[in-house]
Amino acid sequence: MSVIDVTRLSAQQKLDLIAELCDSLDAADIPLSPAWKAELERRNADFEEMRDQTEPWEQVRAALQADRI
Repeated sequence: MSVIDVTRLSAQQKLDLIAELCDSLDAADIPLSPAWKAELERRNADFEEMRDQTEPWEQVRAALQADRI
């Protein structure tokens, strides 16, 4: 394993490294407290209740871009 002197990295390089580290984790490797698990389950239940009211990201992005023109 190589050692990285993070003090020499730019802010963007640090953010890129954080993203790579997060992407390398398996969901099963991330312990969740009971409170976090309950919150995720609550949010998922809310989403499932309102699924038919959602719009695909492509439509939302297009609408936002149209407002800028």
